[in-house]
Amino acid sequence: MDRYRIGNLTLDIDTSTIRADDSAPDPGPVDISPTAVRVLAELIRSAPHVCRNQDLLDRVWVDRFVGEQNVRQRIYQLRQLLEGSDVTIETVRGIGYRLAGHCELVQASDADIGPWDTEAERLYRVASGLIDEMQFGRAMSVLEEVCRREPSRPGPRTPLAWSYMWMGNHDLAHAELAAAMDCLAGASQAVRLIVEATHASFKGDAAGAIDRLQLYVADHPDAYWPRVNLMGLYWLTGRDSAVTALIDELEAIRPGFYLTEWQRAFHELTSHGDVVAACAAFTEVKRRKPDAPLPLAILAPALLAWSHGDLESALSDVDDFLATGATGMGPSAQDQALVMRSRMLADMGDSVGAVADVRRAQSQYSETSAWYAQHTLELGLLMVDCDDPDGAGLLEGIAEHFSPLHRAQAHGWLGIGRALIGDADGAELHRKQIAAMVYDGGWEWGYPTGPAFSRAQSVFPVLIAGYLALSRGDHLAAHRLFGRARRIAPKRMVVIPVVSLDGRAYLSATEGLARAASALGWFDEAEEATAWLATHLLETSILSQAGAGFRHRAISQTSVSA
Repeated sequence: MDRYRIGNLTLDIDTSTIRADDSAPDPGPVDISPTAVRVLAELIRSAPHVCRNQDLLDRVWVDRFVGEQNVRQRIYQLRQLLEGSDVTIETVRGIGYRLAGHCELVQASDADIGPWDTEAERLYRVASGLIDEMQFGRAMSVLEEVCRREPSRPGPRTPLAWSYMWMGNHDLAHAELAAAMDCLAGASQAVRLIVEATHASFKGDAAGAIDRLQLYVADHPDAYWPRVNLMGLYWLTGRDSAVTALIDELEAIRPGFYLTEWQRAFHELTSHGDVVAACAAFTEVKRRKPDAPLPLAILAPALLAWSHGDLESALSDVDDFLATGATGMGPSAQDQALVMRSRMLADMGDSVGAVADVRRAQSQYSETSAWYAQHTLELGLLMVDCDDPDGAGLLEGIAEHFSPLHRAQAHGWLGIGRALIGDADGAELHRKQIAAMVYDGGWEWGYPTGPAFSRAQSVFPVLIAGYLALSRGDHLAAHRLFGRARRIAPKRMVVIPVVSLDGRAYLSATEGLARAASALGWFDEAEEATAWLATHLLETSILSQAGAGFRHRAISQTSVSA
C-alpha cells in the first residue's frame, strides 16, 4: 500500500516499518514495534483531522481487547521518534490525537485504479494483522470482503490466494490468482511484481518467481513477507547461503518478530538437519510469541525427544497437541501432528497405527488437492513397506493421475519395486515413463514443484538401474550407480509438513550402496553406509516417508555383522 516521508523517515504501510534515510544520524530500519507504526499510519490517514481513541483501538488492535493505556504507550514511542522533526502529535483531550505537520506521499499503490473504498482499506489492514498472526482462516474471510468491495484491485487477491492455499482450497487459490493477473492493468510496478511472482510460483516456475521477487526486494529494503517467499524458493533450489543472508535481513527489518525465529528454526532443520539448534530456535519463537499458532514450534519438545530416541515421550506430546492444541488451527496443524505421529508409530513398529494416521491426514483434503496426492503417495509407500499388497495399487493410481512430480515419484518407487524382484521388463517400463515425462507446472504448499520434479526425473532412473544391476549380479555397476544416485538426491526434506520424497531416495541409494559394496568385499564402505542408516534418526525416521524401515533394516544388518 502507500509509502510516506516524514522528515528523514520513510513509513511503509505495507510492511508496517519505518526507515531512516542516509541523512539521518542512524540510517536504516528503525527499531520500533509494528503496532506503533500502524498507529502512525492511522494518524496520517486521519490528518489534518483528529483520530479518535476508539478508532485507533478498533483499527490497530483488531481482534484483541486492550485499553487506552496501549494507545498512550504507542503515542509516547512515536513522539520520541518524531522529536526534532517538523511533525508533532497533538493530544485532543477526551477525544484522541491529531498529526500536525507535513507528510509527503512518495509512493501510492494502484494509482490508476482509483482511490480505495474506505472500509475495504480498513479491512485490508485487519487482514494484514491476521496474516502476521498466521490466522489464515480468519484473514481469508476478511480478504473476501475486501475483494468484493474492490473487485478490480489485484493487491488483496494475492494474500487471499495464499490464505486459500494454507486452508487447503487449492482450486480457489488458482482462481484468485488468475483474477489478480486479469486486474493488473493500472497497477503499480510493486503490485505487479508481487502478483506475477506469486503466479509464477503457483504455476511451478521457480526461476520466474525468484526473478520477480529479487526485483521487488531490491526496491523495498523493508519488505518482510516477500523476503520470506524468496527464502522458500532459495530452499527449493538449494541456495542455503542466500537463505542465511535473508534471515539476517528479516531480523534487521523486524527485530524480535517471532516469525523470523521460526524461519531460523526451519532453516536449521531443513538445511543442516540440526534438531537441537532448530528446537532452540523454536523455543525462542514461543518466548517471543507464546500463543504463536505454529504447530512445529509447539511440537518442538516432541521433535527433540524423538531425535534422541525417546519415542514414548514424543508420542505423548503429539497426542496432547492433537487432543487440545490443534483445535482451531486449521488443517495444516492437524497435518503436521498426524504426519509426525505416523512416522513415530512406524519407527515403533506399529504399521497399523501409522497407516491409520496417514489416512486421517489425507481425509482433511479434497481429492483434487496436491496434499491429498502427497498423502496418497506416502500411504502407498508405507503399505508397500509393510508388505500390504494394496500399497502398489495406490502407487499405480497416482502414476495415472495427479501432478508430474507425484507421477514421477510413483513410477520411481514402482520401478524400484520391480527391480528388487528382478523384473527387468517391468522396471524398464517405469523408467521409460519417467524419462518421457514433461513438467507442466504444479505447486505444493505454495511453492513450485519444478526443482523436486527435476531431481525425481534424474535420480529414479539411476536407482532403478542400480537395483537391476544388483539383481543380475553386476555389483560393480550397481555400486557406481548407487554412488551417483546419492550425489543427486539430497539428504533432507524440502517442505514442512508434507515432506519431499528426496530424502527417501537418498536412503534407498545408501542402502543399495551398502549391498553392492558388501557383495564386492568392500566391507569398510558397506559398514560405513549401513552405520549411517542405523544412526541418523533425523534423516531416516523423521524426514522421510516410512524411512524407519531403512533404519530398522540397517540396525538388523549391523547386529548380524557384529
